Amino acid sequence: MRGCISPATSRAKMENAQMRPIGLVELFSRLHKRRKDETYMCPRAAKAVSDFKELKKASQGNDGEDDSGLTEAEIWVKAVGGPDKKGRVYGLKHLNLSDILSNSRAMERRTERMRRHASLLDEEMRGHVNERYSDIRKELKGMMLEERS
Repeated sequence: MRGCISPATSRAKMENAQMRPIGLVELFSRLHKRRKDETYMCPRAAKAVSDFKELKKASQGNDGEDDSGLTEAEIWVKAVGGPDKKGRVYGLKHLNLSDILSNSRAMERRTERMRRHASLLDEEMRGHVNERYSDIRKELKGMMLEERS
C-alpha cells in the first residue's frame, strides 16, 4: 500500500526528469494543478501564482534582471500575504520558512557565481579559438605563398 508522495519527493522526481533545479512556484503549480486540464484545484492557488507572477514582473527592471534583490521564496511569501499565525506560508507549509529563505538566497548567490564563472570561461575559450584561428590562417597563407614560389 502506498501513501502520499511528499513535496520533497515530487521535487526530486521533477529535477531528475528535467535535469535541472525546480523552483518553488514550479513545484507548487505541479502539485496544485489538475493533470487532465491543467487548471488549478482551487481559486486560492490560481490567485497565489498570478500574484507571484505580477510581483516578480514588477521586481524586474526593463532589462529583465531582478532589481529588487528578492528571492523567489521572498516574492512568494509576499504574494500569498505572508505567514499565518503559526508561521506557515501557503503552499510551503511542508517546509521551514527560515530554511527556505536562507537556502534560496544561498542558491541564488551560487547560481550567480556560476554564471559569472561560465561567462569568464566562455570569453577565455573564445580568445583561445580566435588566437588559434589566426595562427592557422597565417600558416595556410605561408603554405600558399611557398607553393606559388
